[in-house]
Amino acid sequence: MINYLVIEIAADNINVTHTPAWSVSPYSISSFLHAFQEKTNSRCGADKFFVEGFSVIQQSLQGYSGMLSGAGVEIKYKKHMVTDKTVDAHAINHRIPYKLLASGAFALIIEADFPDIDVLDPAEFKKTASNTLQQMKFLDGTIFRQHLSGPFSTETEVKKHLQDNGCSGLMYQLNDEALQDYVRQGCSPAEALLWSTQTIIDRDNRKLASRPGSNFASLIGYQLLEAPRKREGTRDSSHRHAYAEPVFSVIKRVPAGHGLGSEESLRDQGLVWQKRFHAETNTLYVGNQ
Repeated sequence: MINYLVIEIAADNINVTHTPAWSVSPYSISSFLHAFQEKTNSRCGADKFFVEGFSVIQQSLQGYSGMLSGAGVEIKYKKHMVTDKTVDAHAINHRIPYKLLASGAFALIIEADFPDIDVLDPAEFKKTASNTLQQMKFLDGTIFRQHLSGPFSTETEVKKHLQDNGCSGLMYQLNDEALQDYVRQGCSPAEALLWSTQTIIDRDNRKLASRPGSNFASLIGYQLLEAPRKREGTRDSSHRHAYAEPVFSVIKRVPAGHGLGSEESLRDQGLVWQKRFHAETNTLYVGNQ
């Protein structure tokens, strides 16, 4: 049976790789919630719940002044990349590693399937789940404040709970229509990603049609280059691994007040993310309904 959980997290040293919009990847959040599910269920000694979908509320995100950018790349290599005319000027070369750190607070609304909700002890479950959160990292960052609420039986209860507690911020929504339009017009994927995240000028009304940073490019999944298999020397050799390439799309941030205050469900508003697999292209990704 579907019930809902709310996880509120504040963490330092979050790995943020989407400047200048200051945002995090919903795929990374999906991986975090999957780890949370597995660790909690193992502590309970049974499968208590399964994450079916989630919504992201970015409450705050503040970058540090001493950020690392292009760490470990030789200067002569960087200069070569700048002066090489064969490199697409609009493309971000993936061979340049970088790490951007930030401090942030998020509220995650989880659609969870509880197979045995009728026999679940809510107090014991919350205690176990909260203890699990205390020992986890959030996007490689250290959690210094966390709170778990629920299970709630309806989404209406979740919205009321968050509104009563003054929850505000920005919710993440897939916004790939412009991206697809540019690709259909013949733009390269890199160009399409660039132009679909730029501020649009409404020349007739002389105003901005979209605010800077309202759209941002984000990692949403990976295209597998081989079948997953167990591989020695990995961080967790008990799980199957595969070589893969990152897949990016465009995300729009909408005020949380609109999503939580609407009579429409979060799913109908396109604010619930789910992990999916596209067999034709062998791609594992997260998307909205």
